[in-house]
Amino acid sequence: MSSLLDGVAPPRLGRPFRWLLAANWATNLADGFALAAGPLLVASLTTDPRLVSLAALVEWLPGFVLGLYAGAVADRHDRRRIVVWGNLVRAVALVALTAAVATGNVTVTLVIVTLLLVATAETFVDGASRTVLPMLVPAGDLGIANARMTFAWVSLNRLVGPPIGAALFAAGAAWPFGAQTVCFIGGAVLFARIAIPRHTPAAPASERPHVVADIRAGLRWTWHHRAMRALVLQIVTRQLEMMKVKKEISSMVQEEMGKSQREYILRQQMKTIREELGEGGEDDEVEELRERIRRAKVPPDVEKVAKKQLGRL
Repeated sequence: MSSLLDGVAPPRLGRPFRWLLAANWATNLADGFALAAGPLLVASLTTDPRLVSLAALVEWLPGFVLGLYAGAVADRHDRRRIVVWGNLVRAVALVALTAAVATGNVTVTLVIVTLLLVATAETFVDGASRTVLPMLVPAGDLGIANARMTFAWVSLNRLVGPPIGAALFAAGAAWPFGAQTVCFIGGAVLFARIAIPRHTPAAPASERPHVVADIRAGLRWTWHHRAMRALVLQIVTRQLEMMKVKKEISSMVQEEMGKSQREYILRQQMKTIREELGEGGEDDEVEELRERIRRAKVPPDVEKVAKKQLGRL
């Protein structure tokens, strides 16, 4: 176990980096849960595909709109407070959503507002936590440290988290949001253990330029550096492509859930009609025939054909 830990986070990177990495992995996994569970929850509450798409949009929109501002805020304020309180805000919001889902009092509006609040807090948490890494790791090891941090976003947030979130939702609609809550609380506790070197501002607060001026300066610098400009455009393009894929997945899920709901309603209507006509005993006869097929222990291919014919009844 120790050798595995040393391989993932070499001792030379220091204990603070391990706390940062653990917090980053926990919160990214939690964010991945929401990528699948959020739209699924909305799809279970409404048949409007626009609302299902909106649930996917609000998880991505805050980072696109507020990302630059969050980075500027992280440069001006205590990063540990931003990360810890941001994770706790997300946890509190999800506790309320989990309770509403578990008690059957959840609404589409509540889900979308909660997802938007969680994603907004995520934008500020990510902006602050990324700036901490160069303070903890020597310049020569930033490559390997960044690789470990990137793994959390690529693998846990985008690849591992969504399927687990969908599986938890299938087990119970409240489960993925409860799991998120635990991960965010864990991330806050882990990050609070990091001893971040005190940062002394280059100028007093009264003499610092406005945050908008900082953002403009950063945009000008990016625009005049060809490699950075190309990287930013590539990231934006990839995010737009991912949004398209999410929308298509949400539409497919909505279509399948709508089909299942229609089939259920039709079956209930047929059952009611049969009962009104005095034919309610047919279901019992079908179940008896199904049980006889099971006890007959016929070859699998024969059993499959028999069940198919029985289903047509």
